[in-house]
Amino acid sequence: MSRVTLGSDAYHTAIGDKRLTLCQPWAGIGSKRRSGRCVLISGEAMIATARKTAHRVAARRRRPARARQAAKRTFYSHRLRIRLASKKETEIFKWFLACLLFGKPIQTDIAERAYRELVAARLTSPDAILRAGWDNLVRLLDRAHYVRYDFSTATKLLEVSRELKRRYGTLTNLLAAAKTPSELSARLQEIKHIGPVTARIFLREVRPIWFRRRASP
Repeated sequence: MSRVTLGSDAYHTAIGDKRLTLCQPWAGIGSKRRSGRCVLISGEAMIATARKTAHRVAARRRRPARARQAAKRTFYSHRLRIRLASKKETEIFKWFLACLLFGKPIQTDIAERAYRELVAARLTSPDAILRAGWDNLVRLLDRAHYVRYDFSTATKLLEVSRELKRRYGTLTNLLAAAKTPSELSARLQEIKHIGPVTARIFLREVRPIWFRRRASP
């Protein structure tokens, strides 16, 4: 049995688990108490146990951070009750529509109200946007107090819907055509009125669903 000196304080620090306490910090031989029993263990066993426990503790501490990151990624689509995971065209277009509204330098609550007004009017497809026309779009945006950009946004929604139909037909086809997130961003920005901010917002929540199993660019 090898002789390794490991004091009780060092043992607690290495283990990271207060349920394990050192009975005797002898050089070369230590003993630990678990559930009221003391068992002699070698210095190597103590160190190996400490390392394994430290890894488990570190893993437990990392899990909440990953959960917070995941929640942050899906916050807006969940808040708007958009089910992107379904991969249905209507749900994808709802998120796309929200991104077009959030892409303007305007308050978040106003952009959300504008989105809800458009969805309540069933403008959840390029065809529906085009049928609504400029006057109706302006009226709905004004009702949501999206007044600063009402004219320009109504024009943008019509032109983006028209260009999306001409190029791809549907957002599902656009997503299928893009092999990587960077390619999707580039294809989006080829459409007039869509810049880096709108593309980034769209990709933030689409990427984990559509490109989860694909290689990163």
